[in-house]
Amino acid sequence: MTAFDHTDLDRVDWAMFQNGWVTLYWKRDILEEECAWLSEHGYRIHHLDCAKWASTAEALRDIGSTLSFPDYYGQNLDALNDCLSDIEVPRDGGTAIVLQQFDRFTSVNRNAAQAILDILASNARSFMLFGQRLAILVQSDDAGLSFVPVGSTPVGWNRRERLLKQRGL
Repeated sequence: MTAFDHTDLDRVDWAMFQNGWVTLYWKRDILEEECAWLSEHGYRIHHLDCAKWASTAEALRDIGSTLSFPDYYGQNLDALNDCLSDIEVPRDGGTAIVLQQFDRFTSVNRNAAQAILDILASNARSFMLFGQRLAILVQSDDAGLSFVPVGSTPVGWNRRERLLKQRGL
């Protein structure tokens, strides 16, 4: 399947991928609505509760468990990159990884948080080259959370919270 065509411009996933592979969310109801849309359109959704990650090791272990990585997964950033490239991304629909309360983990280890987003984005880009959609949805209780570009693209807010006033700032 092609990634998208000109008839897809009103799709939620097209809006997500328009500027990159990682999209930020502040309001949980908007995240839930967009996850419901993705599910209705054939996406397999994996939710991760990042608030419980007290260390990078816990984050990597939880990601591996949630995404059903093989037993040989080394639970480090290189192994995360290697195993992500093998996850199942259905050609009809796609896969979405939802990182809830990611700001909590960012406050634990900002460098690791940035690296994880970069690895996810790079893998999402690789999947897209083969017509497979891997979306990364990042929920933050911090409306001002920002990151340097990941996968060589900026991390931007979703279309309904892009403006500062939409996030109460």
